[in-house]
Parts: sequence; C-alpha cells; structure tokens
Amino acid sequence: MISSHCNSNARSRKRLPLGVSIRWCVLGFVSCLALASCGNQPVSVQNMQELAKTAAPEQSAEAPADASGSTAVENPTLEVPAPIPNLIQKAALTLIVESSDEVVSAVSVIIKQQQGYFIDLQDNRSDSRNGLQTVSMQIRIPQSKLEATLQQFAQMGTVKSQSRTAEDVSDRLVDLEARLRNLRKQEELLLKIMEQRSGSVAEVLNVARELSTIRQSIEQIDAQQKNLQTQISYATIYLNLEAPAASTPELKRPVPLQFKETWEDATSAVKNLTFTLLKMGIWALSFSPYLAIVLLGIYGYRRARASRRQHEKMSASHLESDG
Repeated sequence: MISSHCNSNARSRKRLPLGVSIRWCVLGFVSCLALASCGNQPVSVQNMQELAKTAAPEQSAEAPADASGSTAVENPTLEVPAPIPNLIQKAALTLIVESSDEVVSAVSVIIKQQQGYFIDLQDNRSDSRNGLQTVSMQIRIPQSKLEATLQQFAQMGTVKSQSRTAEDVSDRLVDLEARLRNLRKQEELLLKIMEQRSGSVAEVLNVARELSTIRQSIEQIDAQQKNLQTQISYATIYLNLEAPAASTPELKRPVPLQFKETWEDATSAVKNLTFTLLKMGIWALSFSPYLAIVLLGIYGYRRARASRRQHEKMSASHLESDG
C-alpha cells in the first residue's frame, strides 16, 4: 500500500504542468530575496545610526557658527548710527610773546599751511597805560585742523588764557532746508500760474509781486544756509598777542631841517592870523549899521551930559556974581 501511495505521489509530481513549476520557482526566488533583505536590514540600520552619530557633532558645531553669523548680520540692522552733529566751533587764545611782529609772520605761515585765512587783524602799538603792544586776529581754519592749529599757536609763547565753544546748529539747518523746500514749491506753483496768465491784470500783478517776495525769501534763506555751512566747515580762532612795546629812540633832526620847519610854522601862523583878521573885518562890515547906531547913541548921550554939566556951571557962576 505504501509503495503504491508513493508511486502515486511520484506520478502526481511528474504530472505537474510546466507553468505551475515556473510559478513555484519564481515564488521561491522571491522568498529567498526577502529573506536576504531581512538579514541585511539590521546592518543598514546600524550604519544609519552611526552616520547620525557622526553627523550630530558636525551639526552642533555648525549651529554656533550659524548663530554667530546671524548675529553678525543682525547687529548692523539693530545698531542705528547716530547722526553727525553740525557744530560751529570757536576758540579763543591769548599769548604773551616777546616779539609780536615775528609771531604774526609765523601765524601767517601756519594759516597758509592749514588752508585757512584771516578775517580781521588789528595791530595796536604802544599803550601808555600798560606799555604793551597788542595784536588781535580773527582766523578761519578747517574744522578738522583746529586742534593741530591751536597746538602750534600755543607753542609760540606763554598761554595767558584759552577757551573753546561748540554750537550745534543741526536743527537750524533742518528748519532752513524745510522752509527753502516749501518756498521753492510755492515758486513753482506761481510760475505755472504766470505761464497760464489766466485772470485779470490785477491778479497777474499780485501773483508777480508774490513771486518776487518768495524769491527774495529764498535768496535770504539760501544765504543763511551757506553762511551756516561755512561756519560749520571752518572753525573760528580769536588769537590775541601781548608783547612789550619796543621803545624807539628819538632821532636828532638836522639843523637846516629845524629852521625850515620853524619858518613853515611862522608863515602858517601869519596866514592864519591874516585870515582871522579878514574874517573879523567882514563880520564887522556886515554889522556896521548896528554898530553905527550904537556909536551915535553913545555920542549923543555924552554930548547931552557934557552940555548939562556946562549949563550947571554957568548957573552956579551967575548965582555967585549976584550974591
């Protein structure tokens, strides 16, 4: 029985068709691939974990760099630069020097080197009260060279006094700029109205007068703005020098020159006296009628007084003779 069953199984296997056997072979091959992939899966997972571990430090190392980079980029946007102030700087310096002439020459050289210029120069010679020669100078120097110029001036003598001031005119410049911009807009508007020439003659004349007034205001504000810009670009230095007054010896004049000067003085005095007498004569001639009246009055008064005295004497003599 057993042998017959085995033979029947063998016959059944032998009787499997070719398509079924191919299907079984494909299924077996696929199952082998699946088993192979399942066996290799732990290895790939381990490799991925190792790669993650090695990549993690690099990412952590790059993170601070990115953070620092982001802060480096963000810092300029956060830090807003402060506006540069528009300062008018002035300095005053008083020096005691030995020779003011030499110092003035040296100051002129320094001013040319620093690309500055003089505004005012006053040289006051010997003062009888203190015997000093004072020189006052007002100088303009580029603002960037103010400190170096003051140091050079201070080395020329003994500093008696010094001071510095600075005035911020940024608000004034902004105000002038705004006013100037508004006036220019008004000027453009009035020019358009003038081009259209619509309206009566009186209206056109009013627009022309208004345009002239606005242009005058523009010129004034523009001049103020330029003046402020010049004072900002150039600092002002008030430099005062004090030096002992040099005593100049009196020179002896030649004798002929003294005679000549004496003769000129005498002739000048004679001319002055002559002109004075002539002027007095002209005045007297102008007032001669009044003088004649006064003189006649005095003469009549004296004649009347004399005749009265004579009459009194005669009366007295007659009385004596009768007695």
